[in-house]
Amino acid sequence: MANSGRFKALQARVDELRTRFLPATFSQSGTYTPAELDNARAFRMLVHAELEHFLEERAVEIADRAFHLFRTRYRPSRPIIHLLSNITGEPKGLPAELGTTTTPLSIAGKVLGQYKHGVINNHGIRISNILRILLPIGIQETEIDTVWLSTTDGFGAKRGTTAHSASITYTIDPKDDFQTVGQIMNGVRDLDLLLNQIKKTLK
Repeated sequence: MANSGRFKALQARVDELRTRFLPATFSQSGTYTPAELDNARAFRMLVHAELEHFLEERAVEIADRAFHLFRTRYRPSRPIIHLLSNITGEPKGLPAELGTTTTPLSIAGKVLGQYKHGVINNHGIRISNILRILLPIGIQETEIDTVWLSTTDGFGAKRGTTAHSASITYTIDPKDDFQTVGQIMNGVRDLDLLLNQIKKTLK
């Protein structure tokens, strides 16, 4: 199975950011100019944003498709079942109790709305962020590579340092970030294939 067009666009964008912001040749001594270090920080921030958007967009696409099938054909699916069993956070908007006007479709619609609200307000690619995005649409935690999850979590933590530091007092190694992003993208490629498998069942 081929990767999605959305993944290919993500890969092209990451390659573009690498060319634009990272040195063509990495320093053997690890010494870089202030401008090169600022560009490396920009690379980190922008790649993080692209990864976050990719995960959110693909997940919402699957959730919407699953609900559409449930609404038009009354057909349950793996994502719908997981959405209904992974209600998280404040249950505002969900029926307090079953009544004559409450139907499985209305509950599914409200749960979908709650899920999408959570995704829209997601900020990050830490472990908790990733699981909140993926588990409710049918991904099993055992299907997610733990090394990839840890690597991505570490990159997300570094992005937080970059975004919120009042003054730049930490070091950044452009080569290290480049290699880390490469490892993350390899895992995203596999995850994209898994999402494709789920999407394939929603026909």
